Amino acid sequence: KIHALSPISVSNRIFSTQKVKEALSELPPRVTHITFLIADWLQFYNRANKHSDTTDLGSIIRDYKERNEDFVNRHRWITKFLNSFPNVLQASYEIVGMEHYFDALYAHTFRNVNILKSVDRQFEKDVNAAAKLFHSKGNSVENNLAISLSEQYILEEIALNIRIRVKGMLSEEYYMGRYHVPMIKIYDNCYSANVRDLLGGGNSTRANL
Repeated sequence: KIHALSPISVSNRIFSTQKVKEALSELPPRVTHITFLIADWLQFYNRANKHSDTTDLGSIIRDYKERNEDFVNRHRWITKFLNSFPNVLQASYEIVGMEHYFDALYAHTFRNVNILKSVDRQFEKDVNAAAKLFHSKGNSVENNLAISLSEQYILEEIALNIRIRVKGMLSEEYYMGRYHVPMIKIYDNCYSANVRDLLGGGNSTRANL
């Protein structure tokens, strides 16, 4: 019996009804429970970059907090999809947003991941390269602010993934997008701290990315 994680992007166009249907149909029978994680708050980095010409960051934060419906919209879409295709998913499931995991353990993990970037040269290089690769898609001119925000996006994504999978002992993950290099390498113990160290204790788990 396997409890797996399935991150759901709120902006990636690959998450269409047909493609998600095909992907869920291919889940192995060993997966008996799946957590759909709606990565809603990661979109704030994109919003900040989009409105980087303003000096009033406070207004951007307030506007996003008041108008953010990413979780509600994605939750509604997933629920409607699963109700429309009741036989496509054999496992039990839950749908959660990022705030579900915003606790002290997550803060502890996020801090450790940020420190790792400061002290581990290879991790820093990999995060920077992944951020530049992400930014280069559709952009011919390098933008330092956009790259910096992308780096923070990656660090938060890694910290959240560790918080969920290592603490919850979720040994498998199914994501329809493409994993960035530092996410893969951090589970392969390629840096100066492993995922259990970065969580700050608890049970380790073998990743199947």
